[in-house]
Amino acid sequence: MREGKAVEDFMNPDRVVVGADNREIAGMVASLYEKLQPAMIITDLPTAEMIKYASNAFLATKISFINEIANICERVGADVTVVAKGMGLDPRINPNFLNAGCGFGGSCLPKDVKALIHTAKTAGVEPLLLSATINVNERAKTISLTKKNYNVDNIGKIGILTAGTSDIPVAEEAKEAAKLMGCEVLIDYDVGIAGIHRIAKPLKKMLNEDVCCIIVIAGMEGALPSVVASLVDVPVIGVPTSTGYGIKETPLLTMLHSCAPGLAVVNIDNGFGAACAAFRILNTK
Repeated sequence: MREGKAVEDFMNPDRVVVGADNREIAGMVASLYEKLQPAMIITDLPTAEMIKYASNAFLATKISFINEIANICERVGADVTVVAKGMGLDPRINPNFLNAGCGFGGSCLPKDVKALIHTAKTAGVEPLLLSATINVNERAKTISLTKKNYNVDNIGKIGILTAGTSDIPVAEEAKEAAKLMGCEVLIDYDVGIAGIHRIAKPLKKMLNEDVCCIIVIAGMEGALPSVVASLVDVPVIGVPTSTGYGIKETPLLTMLHSCAPGLAVVNIDNGFGAACAAFRILNTK
């Protein structure tokens, strides 16, 4: 039921889904809605739960999709509001949840998408589209404002690495801030920590491109910045993210306690601060 419209939605439901292990009990619950004559689905508990999660995940994906289209429209000179209107006239798509903006929030959509991601991973499925939905939504919250005719000279190159996909929103914040300061940014996301071979190729490319420093963003155990600092001869800026094993400070403490030479650490989720530090390093050359 929608916030602020609970009574209306209760009296005029689009459908009623009843999940139960006992069909008799399910029938008793369904009978409460008989006079309303809604579309009725009686099923088992896992299927009913999946209907709820999948419905909200689809709506969230639709919002992230139009925000992704908005980013493309901005670059090619198209009007996303007209694009969304044109899309919404197709009855297979409809105009609902096609408003580009700062992404989705509230108490249901983020929670349900993340719950479905967790369920998928627990079942051994990599939910690529659902993960992208969350990442696009986080990126939609970052907006850069510049003065008209703002220009800045390119002062050099920096690299940005992330340990996992959940670290990408912070990386995007760092990337956009660094670009506004005149940095050319080389990125490689989701390099992991389990296999050194996954780190070697992007590091080699960045060093060959003569980056002045590398921003390394990691949550969970927060080990990647220390590993990277031990492999390169340029400054490394570690950014801990608030994705950990129950304690958000774990990545920060790991980075601080490693005492790796050449590693500087900013605060949790501070992509902007990392970009500023990278700019200062470049600006001293």
